Amino acid sequence: MGTTKLSSTNDPLDPAIIESFANMFLYKPTSTTYYSTTTDEVDSFHLSRILGWYKDKFSLDDPANLGASFLIPIGAIRALQKLANFSNQRLLVLSGDKGVSDPESMRGLVDPHIAVHGSFSMMVNYHAIGAYFTSKGGFALHNRVDKASLKCSCFVLPGLIDVKDDVGFEPFARNGFEQNDAERQQFFPNLLQAFEDHIDLFGPNDFFVIQKCVHEETGSNTSLRSMVSLLKLSNWDSEIFFKFREMILAQAPSAGIKLRIDLCRGIPLLWRNYFGLDQDTDIAFEIGRLYYALCNYREALVYYQLSVDLIGPHHVTFHNMVRFPVLVDSFHGCDRTYYSTYTNCSICRSIFLLGSVLLLTWESYTGRRKLSTKPCTK
Repeated sequence: MGTTKLSSTNDPLDPAIIESFANMFLYKPTSTTYYSTTTDEVDSFHLSRILGWYKDKFSLDDPANLGASFLIPIGAIRALQKLANFSNQRLLVLSGDKGVSDPESMRGLVDPHIAVHGSFSMMVNYHAIGAYFTSKGGFALHNRVDKASLKCSCFVLPGLIDVKDDVGFEPFARNGFEQNDAERQQFFPNLLQAFEDHIDLFGPNDFFVIQKCVHEETGSNTSLRSMVSLLKLSNWDSEIFFKFREMILAQAPSAGIKLRIDLCRGIPLLWRNYFGLDQDTDIAFEIGRLYYALCNYREALVYYQLSVDLIGPHHVTFHNMVRFPVLVDSFHGCDRTYYSTYTNCSICRSIFLLGSVLLLTWESYTGRRKLSTKPCTK
């Protein structure tokens, strides 16, 4: 892999240089024992079994003489080997990514596809990882949906002794990997049922297709009830909420009491399921806006404060915070509202005046003349 030109800054260390990478693949003859000299002895015969299976599959069962192209995820296999060593060969791995799990999709001689997205990546060969687990005495479960942008697989090592090299290749030849998987899976009926229910029948890729359809095809016409149902189906996923937040905020104030209660029950789950990995997505602020729209001012204030603590101060957050017709005992024990007591309580008056200055400054900056009845967005 190399590049034919530098980035716009002519800096070879500029991350943008990845956009100009050019790839060239060299094909060299090899054997099924290739990894015996490049991998530690513990895994070399497992990898030889996998290569031997691919050799038989795409040479003996290739009437059209198409050949095949596949990758061996040696880095992932080495990482999984380390994890298995830590856990005394007892391991369950659930993985989802763009990849292939059906060897039939590997037919044909083509260069590996490289996706560029800030970094770069290639398709995961889940079939090879599953064969590695089967060779070690475990088994694999693969999502049976072929046309899926997100493939999910489950790999299990039950803590048995490895199927050693003296067993040879014959037990794994032809349909050997599938037969071993089928036999070993029967000892894990609950896992089989859970994988069928949550991955095969309706999995992550199916949900992705549905939420994309709702967002792109119905757009602003999506009803609040439909969006709440989608949030429930996602187990109140914060990214789904963020995607639909403006439409939810627009419809929530006029929703019926039962639907509002349903929504309020789920809002805490949004925060519980939020991992805070993206600092550009201020979920606490958006939850505060939603609570404000539902007239739940105390909870809104809590989440606005979380936004300040986690993301940092922002003039719009402060603008929204000082507009609450709520009790100010949250601050200093006063049991009266801003609007009725700010002239009689020195602390309330200071808070209100500071908020007014911030509000007027922000409205002057943005050209707003009237105070909106809705919380502002960043």
